[in-house]
Order: sequence, then C-alpha cells, then structure tokens
Amino acid sequence: MLKIFDLSCEKEWREIIQSAYQHDFYHTYDYHQLAKQNREGTPKLFVFDNGNEFVALPLIERLIDKDQNLIDYTSVYGYVGPVYSREDLSEESLNGFKSEFENHMLQNNVVSVFSRLHPLIEQNFILENIGNIEQLNETVIIDLKLSLEDQRKKYRKSNKSEINKLRRTINCRIAETEEELDKFVEIYTNNMKRVNASNKYFFDKDYFKRLLNARDFKSELILAFENDKIMAGAIFIYTQKIVQYHLAGTAEEYLHQTPMKLILDEVRLKSTKECFDTFHLGGGVGSQQDSLFRFKSGFSDNYKQFNLWKYIVNDEVYNELVAKRKNEINDTSYFPLYRG
Repeated sequence: MLKIFDLSCEKEWREIIQSAYQHDFYHTYDYHQLAKQNREGTPKLFVFDNGNEFVALPLIERLIDKDQNLIDYTSVYGYVGPVYSREDLSEESLNGFKSEFENHMLQNNVVSVFSRLHPLIEQNFILENIGNIEQLNETVIIDLKLSLEDQRKKYRKSNKSEINKLRRTINCRIAETEEELDKFVEIYTNNMKRVNASNKYFFDKDYFKRLLNARDFKSELILAFENDKIMAGAIFIYTQKIVQYHLAGTAEEYLHQTPMKLILDEVRLKSTKECFDTFHLGGGVGSQQDSLFRFKSGFSDNYKQFNLWKYIVNDEVYNELVAKRKNEINDTSYFPLYRG
C-alpha cells in the first residue's frame, strides 16, 4: 500500500527514515522542514509499506498551473532519492512500489518527477524502469575506514605541504558565538555573490541557525582563525556513518591561503577518531569537473558516481508546457525543460 506523509506527520516521517537500512540527512523531516520554510515547495514522503518491508521516497511538490491543477515533483537540495528497510528487498516490494507510485502519479495530474540520487546509497534497482537514470559526474569521498596514514597518502602532494604550512599559523574550531555565525553567514553570502551562484544557494541567518539546531542529525560549523580573525568556515553534517561537507565559504582576503584545506583535514582527523566510515566532499558546481571538483579531488582519488532520476509522467502535457516556453529556454539539459 502506498502512503503519503506530509510535514504534519512529523512522528511518522522521523520513524520511517530512522528505520531505513541507510539514510542521510537529506531524507530527514528536519531538512524537508527547512525546504518548506525556504519556500521550495510542499514536502511529501511516499512510502510503499509491504508489512515487513518498505520503500520511502521524499519529494517536493510544486504547482505548475493552478487553472489546470498541474503539479510536478523535485528533490531537496543535495543527494536524496529512495531509502528502504532492508538490503535484500523482495521482488514483491520492488514491483509493488513501482506499480503504485506510477499509478499515483498518472492519476494525480503529475507532469514530471526529478530527483538527485545519493552516491553512497544503492538506489538504481528501486527506480529502474520508472523514467530514466542519467549518470552525471563523480563525487569525491575519503574512506575513513583506512588508517590516517593511508588516507593522507591519497592527498595530492601539494596539499600535504600546504596543510602542514597552514597548521603553523591557523587553528580550527567549532563556532561558539552568535557573532561567529554572523561572520560566517557574511563570508558565505559574499562567496556566493563572487562566483555568481544561483538564488538557490543563498540562505538567510535563520536558515543556518535551524540547520545547526536540527534534531534529526548533528551539524557543526567549523571555522578557521588566524590571529583571532575568521578566515573561512564550513558546515559539516553527521548522519549514521556519513560525514557531509555541506555549505562553505572563504573570506576573499584569505583565498590565496586556502584555509579550507586545513578545515577539511581537521574534520577528517576528528571524524576518523569518532568512527565514521565515509567523508563525502561532493562534486563540482552543478556536478561538473570544474575547479571545485579539482580542489576536492586533491584529498582523495576515491570517486563515486552521481546520478539524476528523470521521469516524464505525462508526455503530451510535458511537451505542451515546453512548447509554450520554447523561446525562453536557455539550458536544454535542464529538467524539467519547461522550468529551464
């Protein structure tokens, strides 16, 4: 049976995600609450419950056309996709989820569904034959199960010497005061402006506070200091055995010193000591192999495939919507194209 939970079902959402075989903070109630407060849409959790097994897929519902009552679904910012109760799901549960999910989409004026998938969670077998799974680029991980020495052997040679040099004059610690958070928000916002980031990468101070105080996962803001001045900072999120490098920024006057390298190295050491398995650094901007990807790949040669899931539910309506905007569409790779 397919059940659909919204944010009024806080207890159910939390219990389902917590009982999944694997999940990350992107799947949680708190992170979807943040998405709603950030006006991204209406979060929904689709759950196929087969008694002893389940498949759960969090999505964001968005209105396309009020008059025609057309909607589509997307995923929150980050690595999402389905989670499930056990590694060896039965064919009955897999087929049941696919059948009931497709039927629901077809019967409820849904035009398309899109989700970024999670590079560390096997999800293709859940979604195969529902739309298309598109391989994009790769993301970078540090395997924290290796010894600290073996982890460091995978660093680019220049990284090793630069981090040693940074450690002589710079120290890193968890943010402790409101003033430190204010400074990080300022640095982060200026960073996004400098790289001409899209609006979805901008957040107000309240967003960061709610992220750092979430119940469903542990978040820390780590700052780099030189002579009591904040040079850079990043938010790291710890869920189950995964550490995610989430939002970060470096003050322009310190860019040449690359203090973020020391922050990442310190978090690697700390997370290994705390027995986490994987430090996920992510990929480049828009998952491209750009300068950000090259920066991250200086810490590891261990890459994971990043995929997108694209599902056109109603081809006829989808094509009509695209035709209406054909003269406004700049990026033909965007999905759904009518929002490009």
